[in-house]
Amino acid sequence: MIRPLVIALLATGAASAESTLVSGAAEPSSTPPPPPTIINPEPLTGTVAVRYGFGFDANNGAPPLTWSETPPLTMGLSLSSSGWLSGTPTIDGQFPITLKATDALGRSASVSTTVRVSLARPPSAFTKTGSLGIPRSGHASTLLLTGDVLVTGGGNGGSDATAELYDPGTGSFSPTMGHMTEARSGHTASLLSNANLPNHGKVLIVGSVGTSAELYDPVKRTFVATGSMHHARTSPTATLLNSGKVLVVGGDPSTTDLRAELYDPASGTFSYTGSTTTLRSGHTATFLIDGSVLIAGGTGSAGPTATAEVYSPSSGTFRRTIGNMTEARTGHTATLLGAEDGNQDGRVLIIGTDGSADLYNPTSATFTRVGSSLLGSPNYNHTASLINDQGAVLVAGGYFVEPPGFCAGSQDSVPGGELFASESDGFTVTGHLNMSRDGHTATVLADGITVLIVGGTQRGCFVSTNTLSSAELFKYGEYFGSQTSTLTGYCIARENTTIGCVASPAPTACPVGQAAIGPTTVRDFCGTGPSSSTTLDDLRGCVAKSRTGVFQPGGHCMAQ
Repeated sequence: MIRPLVIALLATGAASAESTLVSGAAEPSSTPPPPPTIINPEPLTGTVAVRYGFGFDANNGAPPLTWSETPPLTMGLSLSSSGWLSGTPTIDGQFPITLKATDALGRSASVSTTVRVSLARPPSAFTKTGSLGIPRSGHASTLLLTGDVLVTGGGNGGSDATAELYDPGTGSFSPTMGHMTEARSGHTASLLSNANLPNHGKVLIVGSVGTSAELYDPVKRTFVATGSMHHARTSPTATLLNSGKVLVVGGDPSTTDLRAELYDPASGTFSYTGSTTTLRSGHTATFLIDGSVLIAGGTGSAGPTATAEVYSPSSGTFRRTIGNMTEARTGHTATLLGAEDGNQDGRVLIIGTDGSADLYNPTSATFTRVGSSLLGSPNYNHTASLINDQGAVLVAGGYFVEPPGFCAGSQDSVPGGELFASESDGFTVTGHLNMSRDGHTATVLADGITVLIVGGTQRGCFVSTNTLSSAELFKYGEYFGSQTSTLTGYCIARENTTIGCVASPAPTACPVGQAAIGPTTVRDFCGTGPSSSTTLDDLRGCVAKSRTGVFQPGGHCMAQ
């Protein structure tokens, strides 16, 4: 039986409870305030059969404000005149509305927005598994045909020649028989899976060291050099094509050479193919269902770009997409989606370091903005993995930079996880990593639904920056620890005096319709530092949209 997670949502700004959303009567004034401006038009994504609450908010306007939506919502949620969106969703999907706030002088503000509802998923958790032989960051992880996972390079956070194998059967890592021919970090590792070509089942490793490339043999568990690229690439992308060849693109914005290369497993050599339309490093390359490859974003000679292009293997050329991404992006993720039946639907999910997300439609060659990530803005070095669950994408970890104020400028790793659902084009919170991390790898195992999270970096205001040797698994149908049976007594609320999330025992702090949470430990904030944490229970840790566990104006505190 599916047990949906209970999610308590807190509205932003002054709208912390329905009772406080309605302002008092307008004060007499010779100069009326400016007209209202809606400041948080994007509601959080709801879940079918899970009680929901979200408060819209506005600046200015003569109080009281009256809120309305067009067309009226009819799927279990309703909007009160005070701006509180609540209820229990009955169906999944995307529900566009025009949101309107009207002040006492009859002046109004309107915005178009979308109410999103995801299907309920089975309970899930991140569980610890075996540890690496050495800490790794900047490494690569590759699922082999045997079901094992090859982890290469990035030892102790730098260039390294060692490699390890993860065995899902035993949950343990073991060293390969030999080291790579070169020490590497930030390289690519591509499985050669075309059974009709030589080197079937081997892994091609390129990048970070001059022009060299090498192959891993899973039978011998050793590495051997193969043909060299035509020019050095420090951080390229490598994409397996239907032909069995591997497309290598970009990776060095300091050069003027736009040419991409193809690796041929039959000959073990690289050859030039078409040129990209602009220099790119930090871009993504996504294999599309028609056999072409989407190249999106990255940094060029003029900085981050919103442009994208598609490589055609039949012509060996690149062409610009009709539309650009909605934001310039580098260091983002790009994931080919699956439809609700588990089949690929052809769209590509782009998640930027600013928390915004786009969907690329290969039919129209355009990008459309969808719901925003909940893991923070900015959020660097996160991972995004398609799992075989109605087109869901698991997004995990990353790091953000502390805003001005307490710990200003500190880089903090994120312990959060979330699921993007193709039916809602929105994000909902899922289990928490056992350790906050960024720069890790996330590999979907052979069952299509378990994700192996390996290594990375842990950093924060209260901790020294560490390269990690730990690993964990994202699994459905498992819980870690205990769950409170009765949700009474406390709820997550915005703290008034400082920028933080608190678990408040005051009933007035809980918005109408918000589930109360029974905490086991309550301290200052719900962050990750030793003097700043709140534990509600093992399943309901605190996560925030704009930073981990700390409320920031424009963000959202929530408990899962």
